[in-house]
Amino acid sequence: MRIASMRIIVGIMLVLISPKIYSHFLSNFGWIQIFNMYTGSIECDQLLRQYGVIFDESMHYAPSNSQAYLGKGLIYAFCAKDSQAFSTWQQGDIDPEELTRLGNLAQYSLGNIDLAMLLYRGGAILFPVTPNMAQYASVQLCQTTFAQLNDLSKNNKLYCQKLFNNNAQNLIFNGQFDQQFASWTGVFFFADTMASLEIDNQTGMPPPSQKLSGYSDGKHGGLYQRIQLLPGSTVRFSGYFRVKDAVAFRSRALYIEWKQYGKTQGNHAVFLNSDSDWVWIEREFKLPLDSEPYVQFYPVLLEGIGTVWVDNICVELISDE
Repeated sequence: MRIASMRIIVGIMLVLISPKIYSHFLSNFGWIQIFNMYTGSIECDQLLRQYGVIFDESMHYAPSNSQAYLGKGLIYAFCAKDSQAFSTWQQGDIDPEELTRLGNLAQYSLGNIDLAMLLYRGGAILFPVTPNMAQYASVQLCQTTFAQLNDLSKNNKLYCQKLFNNNAQNLIFNGQFDQQFASWTGVFFFADTMASLEIDNQTGMPPPSQKLSGYSDGKHGGLYQRIQLLPGSTVRFSGYFRVKDAVAFRSRALYIEWKQYGKTQGNHAVFLNSDSDWVWIEREFKLPLDSEPYVQFYPVLLEGIGTVWVDNICVELISDE
């Protein structure tokens, strides 16, 4: 009661000075309440009644205050009211990077996967013209919850299923490298001068393709995507490869990495150690029954001096038993 009375008194003073300042005061107050509500359990109806009206009032005094729309949409998101959240963020012209930032907070700090997915979806669905970080984040979250899609909310599950259906059930996204290195992790392996990584728009099956070049002996690394699979699952891992200027070249094609009892394990299909034109390579792999459920798929692990191109990378689930 004391906080509410103070808000009213301060609000009257600020309205007399500037409605815009009062609007920002309200939205900041609303954000404080959003963070505070994690200390206790509050029903959604109570959330909207108590805190939604704060953001409504903020919008009234300054319709351009995007933080008010962001906060009101977040309350809808907490309540799994997807369409209302998206509509509110759209009205406020919320930057998808802001939704991605909040999604990261929900995923990594709060451990709330459903809320994180809804925030990523907000950025991906409302701003679909050009790929953005929210779209990439939603794809990666669908991959890393693939074995537990049934544990997601109904709308989040349907969103992930649609992503995989539109990708022809390929669990790898951007396997043709049409979107540069989007959805791939590991670019940091190529930060020094001993190796390079680029997109080659002149060659591929069809172009573009990923081009990795090593300039010294030793291991250089590679890009990967991480997918959650049930122990015992069988997958087919495939792609096109081309090698040129191989010298002491010993790169691992279709490398798979997983963990058993906390220890990293890995194996590959073949070594690429001599020049060749484009060749199709595929392998089947059964994840051990005593493995952890996260698997990293590397099209190639670069080692030695030479250049390798990769394209049309695909991971298909054959069986999850």
